[in-house]
Amino acid sequence: MITRIVLAISLNAIIAIISYKKNFLTGKASIAAGLVGSLFYIFGNISTWLLYLGLFLFIWVQAEIKKHLPKKYQLFFYPTWTVWQFLAYTLPGLGCLALFFFTDNTAFYLGMIVSLATATANLWASEIGILSKHSPFCLVGGHEVAKGISGGVSILGTLASFVGAFLVALTSAIGIFFQTQLNFFGQSILSIYFLLVSFLGVMGMFLDSLLGATIQEKYWAGKYVVEYVTKRFYKGVKGMTNTKVTFITTSLMALVGILLSLLLFR
Repeated sequence: MITRIVLAISLNAIIAIISYKKNFLTGKASIAAGLVGSLFYIFGNISTWLLYLGLFLFIWVQAEIKKHLPKKYQLFFYPTWTVWQFLAYTLPGLGCLALFFFTDNTAFYLGMIVSLATATANLWASEIGILSKHSPFCLVGGHEVAKGISGGVSILGTLASFVGAFLVALTSAIGIFFQTQLNFFGQSILSIYFLLVSFLGVMGMFLDSLLGATIQEKYWAGKYVVEYVTKRFYKGVKGMTNTKVTFITTSLMALVGILLSLLLFR
């Protein structure tokens, strides 16, 4: 166990330092990344850590993409992730994994997987969707919205979300297949689990878009609608930031995963 802890801390410390040096994460976010990554390895195994690492590596990729976007899109993005942005994507999944570690209740394991599938699908949808040649449409009302604004969905972004959730489902299914203690519903219906995780990940992305379109605060910056505070309030609930919406979404989908596990796999 000590060797495992040392290995986990060492690997994730290297990743955290690189993230800080590359300006992908703030100092506090880098510390959080090192801690969260280590706990994903300690509380879980190599497959759970790979799920976290896949999400984390995409944060690196999208940070680089944002730096090279046209100036008109820079209003919508923050190239460096803060600690709260990072935790909104990862903390609910880690919480479920910790509960599984201490209780051995596999419902929490599925909650962790669904939360990470939602986080990955959401991240892939928003960051790849902005590369679409067509403007996204608002999930509420169906009208066109500017690229990068929460609540907008596109065909490219939706397809990207499915690919992200699919990869989480695939990685976790392989991990479960080779770990008999986690094979809580039998290998014969592993495909049901696989499809369920992929579906819930995409549904989580849509839930995030729905909350982004309805309760997330938005402001005017000149002729643009933005998601940071200005003097001209536009719509939503004041104080309900994109980070809070993300945390609510990943937490709710973790709960959905737990409840479905109790209903379907018991």
